[in-house]
This record gives sequence, structure tokens and C-alpha cells, in this order.
Amino acid sequence: VDGTDAASKIAILATQAWGVAISPQLVYREGISSVQARDFTCARRLGYTIKLLATARRFGDLLDIRVHLALVPATAQLAAVDDVMNAVAVDTDLAGRLFFHGQGAGSLPTSSAVVGDLIQIARDIVQHRPADPRHIRAGGISLLPISDLETRYYLRLGATHGADILPVASAVLGELGILIDSAVAQSDGAPSEVVLTTHTTRESSVQSALATLRGLDGVASVQMLRIEDLAA
Repeated sequence: VDGTDAASKIAILATQAWGVAISPQLVYREGISSVQARDFTCARRLGYTIKLLATARRFGDLLDIRVHLALVPATAQLAAVDDVMNAVAVDTDLAGRLFFHGQGAGSLPTSSAVVGDLIQIARDIVQHRPADPRHIRAGGISLLPISDLETRYYLRLGATHGADILPVASAVLGELGILIDSAVAQSDGAPSEVVLTTHTTRESSVQSALATLRGLDGVASVQMLRIEDLAA
């Protein structure tokens, strides 16, 4: 629920991928408790679904590693991962994108994985083989602060009755250099709301905008999710 398991998994994968020890405690993490049913409805209208993603990308000596909910295109392979299924997408230099999909929860898949690890450890002991011959360095890489992340964003702003918050929201975002990609004002029998998506922008700017919007008269609620425009 709070993303702890996903943070541990992506830390292990990042450690194996780049040979640098990554502690799960250093991974930026958000859980799923803040998302609402309304966000899934809005995401579908925009051509997306919402998934909890654990992401790791390397840019030279800088590692972008994080866990949070994100809007994923409905046509992406990861969008179809549901229930107890897990998936890992790996981008490689020569083989392109590799996609691994299988059960990742439940008593039987978990026990199978644990027993498989124990058997491998026993074989390594019997054959006097190092369990992990790869050298893992203790440092040499820095983690990208979440405030420096640059991506697209989904914003859902709830309005009090009669409030026209689109012009106000546009002005707040514009002052911070945040460009709006799409904007839809809608009402389904409830107080009106505005759903915005942005062009690529910096997280720190979005957080500043959210702080301002939450303090404005007429704004009843503010929801933010990041957008991951993954390839199909």
C-alpha cells in the first residue's frame, strides 16, 4: 500500500543493473492511498490507466529511482498488468526493450521463488561457487532528488460551487513557467472540477503550484499524479 515492497524490488534491480549498492531507504516512495476512483475515470478519458510504478533510469553518474502512482498509456504493455501479476520492462542497448511478466504475489508464487533461491544457494555452496561473483561498489553514483525530476503531470482540481477555477489555475501555472497541454472542465452532478495535463516540467515547479492552489478560495481539492508516456 505504501510502496515499500516496490521500493525494495527496484533497489535490488538497480543494484544488479549498475553494480552500485542502492538502499531501499534512499528510494523516493509514494503509496496508493491518495488515489481516488475519480482519477481512474479521468485517466481513461485521457487514454491512460493508473499503475504503481517502480522506475530506475541512469544518466551518467546520476540515478533516477522512484516509486509512485503514474498515468500510463492504455496501449502500453504495463497497462495490462493486473491482479497478482507483476511485470518488469528493461531497456537495453542492443536488444531493445525486454518485457518479463508473471505472478508476483500469493503464497504459491512467493514460496516457489523462495525455494528456488534456497536451491541455488545450496548448489553454490556444494560447488564452492561465489553466490554473486559480480563486484558491487558502495558508492560512485548520486540519486536524482525528486524535486529535480522532469516529466509530465496530471492535475485534478475540485471547485466549490459556482467557482470558475480554470483561469486562476492557468495563471498560477503560467507564473511558474508550467505549460498546459490539455484542460477539461467537467461536472458529473458533483461540484465542478478541472482536469489538466502539462507539458514536461520540473517537479519543484509543480509542487510550488500545488501549494499555491491549495490556499486559494474556490479550490476545494487538488490531486496530482505524474505521467509516464511509455511506448506501446
